[in-house]
Amino acid sequence: QYLIADLDVRCWDTAEHKLLIIICSFITAGVIGYPVFVTLKLSELHKANKLHDPLALERFGLLYEGYKLENYQWGVFQIIKALVLSMIQVILQTRPTMQVFAALNFLIFCVAAQFYFTPFLHIRSDQLEAFFLFATCVMIGIGSTFN
Repeated sequence: QYLIADLDVRCWDTAEHKLLIIICSFITAGVIGYPVFVTLKLSELHKANKLHDPLALERFGLLYEGYKLENYQWGVFQIIKALVLSMIQVILQTRPTMQVFAALNFLIFCVAAQFYFTPFLHIRSDQLEAFFLFATCVMIGIGSTFN
């Protein structure tokens, strides 16, 4: 197989294989490594009772500062939620019905988790998050009827 733009270039030559390995390594490190690292680091800070330490707040505060202390991992859940929804979109892009079904089921799970844990410090934030998750479900449902 040759590249359409330049018929002198063979596709999937050794250079492309090396590049593919490098790209897959970075994607794996970002998609799996980052949430695992953050989870481990936040757990370490929580066990050492250092979540309110100024250095911890500066480095990781964005991930847990707006949540109740017992829900300090909720920022990681938000990252994983975005990754799962992105994966559903990419993996099931050729099967739109399955894509809608998977996304709706996952979002319903997220709404249930939101109501069960109520992770935010302020109840209004919990209500807004639940409302927007529900609104997303409704929009996906409406969009799937016009497909």
